[in-house]
Amino acid sequence: MKSSLCVTVLVMCIVLLAAGQIGYGAPAVPVEVGPIRVTPETPSAGQHPKISATITRPRSGPSEPLVVTIIASVMRPDNILKSWTWKKVSLSAGDKKEISIPNEYDIRQLGKYKIQYSVYSADMQRRFAAGAKTFSVVEKGRSVERQTLPDKQAPAPRAEERNYFGIGLYGNTFNPAGGGTLMLWPFKNVGIQGSYTVGTFTSYEARMLVKFDLASGYKPYVGVGYLNVSVEKSVIGVTTEFTDSGISGVIGVEIPLGRRFFGYVEVSGAAIDLEKDVTNGAQTVKATVDYAPATIGIGIVYYLF
Repeated sequence: MKSSLCVTVLVMCIVLLAAGQIGYGAPAVPVEVGPIRVTPETPSAGQHPKISATITRPRSGPSEPLVVTIIASVMRPDNILKSWTWKKVSLSAGDKKEISIPNEYDIRQLGKYKIQYSVYSADMQRRFAAGAKTFSVVEKGRSVERQTLPDKQAPAPRAEERNYFGIGLYGNTFNPAGGGTLMLWPFKNVGIQGSYTVGTFTSYEARMLVKFDLASGYKPYVGVGYLNVSVEKSVIGVTTEFTDSGISGVIGVEIPLGRRFFGYVEVSGAAIDLEKDVTNGAQTVKATVDYAPATIGIGIVYYLF
């Protein structure tokens, strides 16, 4: 019974995830970054080149203005980063805006410098587009072969653009209980969750999660874990503890609520049998406590880093 229910839960997770992937589709790109221009392409030490990029909003799509935040940065060969931010930039359909980087960074060091432009939603919850390019600073009188990244290549987010560890609250609806949860993402889309809840039932659970990136900012996830549940009941005058554990499965979605706050809504299931023979004197009964095999969970997590 347990094994068949666990298999059913996992199959349900896979089917629902596949359906979700089909339903979302590929959203249109609202903003494009590029080209990025550097003049001269190989400046001498101490000579600031003119750096600019064209931010374009295609004519296709909604006609109302799109308000964005633009961040540009220059990283020196010693990995020192200087960045600039333009807030509340309004882009109508077909608009093109040239964004130039000020000469407010040290360019005396020889070597390769990296430029990056990123366009975010006004609330910084979504990154619409990004572009990068490199240029080399040389000694006066020398030149090097230009080395660039494609103008529209979006490099992987830097470490500070994602969350690693968070703490929060978690509630179980069909098996009423609430408590705390911990989230750890050692890899971008693979993480570990631990939770402890008390209420009608007392339980602790450890899970491994895999989530999937969507342009909308919402991230569906699936997971498998180990769940332990216990509860005390009075049966024929005897206080009895019922406990059981087993494999659990989950499918849900991560919802951004801010830079560090995220909500989680999920459906989970586990085969838990809270059954026990209870004896009081000459009387023995088989007692069972009902536990919903499938439930809805809701959580909110604040990421410390």
